[in-house]
Amino acid sequence: MVIDGIDFSGCDEWEKSATMTMILLEDVIDEYRLVSKDSSDVRRRSFIRVVFSSIEAYLYQCRQVLLREAKELSPAVVGLLKETRYKFSTKGAKELEDYMPFLDSYVFTFQTMIQLHQPDYRIDNNSADWNNFVALRKKRDRLTHPKTLEDIYITQSDIDLARKVFNWHHRNMEKATYAISMYRYPNDAMVQWAMNPSNSTVKNDFLEEIIS
Repeated sequence: MVIDGIDFSGCDEWEKSATMTMILLEDVIDEYRLVSKDSSDVRRRSFIRVVFSSIEAYLYQCRQVLLREAKELSPAVVGLLKETRYKFSTKGAKELEDYMPFLDSYVFTFQTMIQLHQPDYRIDNNSADWNNFVALRKKRDRLTHPKTLEDIYITQSDIDLARKVFNWHHRNMEKATYAISMYRYPNDAMVQWAMNPSNSTVKNDFLEEIIS
């Protein structure tokens, strides 16, 4: 399998997951660079879509990493990560899909991942960042399933909101990556230093700083 000119045939699932995350992150960066230069309606809509594509893909990859790596998870947590439930009838037990609402899935997935390293970690769902995320998600849902002309109208304020949301999400990504790295490589000081968010050169506005 070759993507962006790179052959991934020999990669394990960990490498594939990390690479997919980086490719989609680069997509967000590229789209933000484009919309910063050409703030047309098409570019604005594209940026909102690619932001959520990246977020949703990262959530899925986090769940798969947890299922592969975190061996001490309870059966209840495993079921939630798999988004399945069991139903029993006279014909026996049957596994059914049981998808978690997107916002609930975001909180559960990140908290489960980060709590591998910080047991008391919680996402603050009363914060301005969370409220921005909820507002942008509603905008994205209308854009994905439009019923009126207003549903596909994306303003510059929406782009600014999306930038803030992705910057917040990126900080959560850094925490999650650090947590799973600490869990997977508990005795590797170099990996721990490299993945520590406090050592990042980007401190505030990730998207603005990365394209400048």
